[in-house]
Amino acid sequence: MAIAGTAACIAAEPCGAAVGVGALGTAIVMGGVAVLMSGDTPKAGSGQTITGGAGDPCQSLGDCSSGTDQSRQSPLQRLHSNETIKSSNQSSYNYWSSKSTQEIVDSLKAGQNEPLIVKENGTVMQGNTRIFVLQERGFDVNSLPRVPY
Repeated sequence: MAIAGTAACIAAEPCGAAVGVGALGTAIVMGGVAVLMSGDTPKAGSGQTITGGAGDPCQSLGDCSSGTDQSRQSPLQRLHSNETIKSSNQSSYNYWSSKSTQEIVDSLKAGQNEPLIVKENGTVMQGNTRIFVLQERGFDVNSLPRVPY
């Protein structure tokens, strides 16, 4: 079981040791094993060992590069219905439908003119049409990086 919640790597060593502070507590990771020092899971201050992934502290603590654990984010919920996107927003729908999946994914990244902007509850504030097109293609839109609203 990996540590759940948001995690930030405070220090990391090439040997695979790290100290992280997450939403659910503090952990020390060595060789892919996290020792929970405090927090809500499994029990505050239990010192219980939690195994992580293949010696990588970032796998144990979440994505240390971004400071978020994408598996803990709310599922995306489009603000606009299928009908609204296909009828009222038809030109945008047609435009994005003509683009490759990779072009759409790239357009949603932070730093782009119109990145994927999402509320904490998962509501898509910007990127609804592109998310819809990706969903039609069977793409896992919940794996996309988000810009907080």
